[in-house]
Amino acid sequence: MRIRYPFEFEVTPKEINGGTQWLTLRLKNIIPATASNLDVRVYSLGTYGISFLGTEGAHIDELKPREEETGAFQVSANTTKTLYASVSSYKDGEFFWTESPKVTIKVRKDVAELESVFA
Repeated sequence: MRIRYPFEFEVTPKEINGGTQWLTLRLKNIIPATASNLDVRVYSLGTYGISFLGTEGAHIDELKPREEETGAFQVSANTTKTLYASVSSYKDGEFFWTESPKVTIKVRKDVAELESVFA
């Protein structure tokens, strides 16, 4: 998992087939305070390559110290792309916002099959 205080982030799988796929974001609270009312969103750097189907966000009511939550995000993927997550929340009654470290999701493409050298 990659750390960006006050959370650990992990997006899996790191490699997917092209087309419609699911990605999972795991978020862990690494501070001794409870984070509440979390708004978690996942973004792609650039508008082409991986697009989110339905929603790119999730809501978590409360994330206690050392507690983990996971969210699933459906994507349409056709090229390798870099993603990141953002979290806005309240910690000890104060608003804060953070972004995850960036992660590259490799998109495997179907290999073309040569049917004939001469048409």
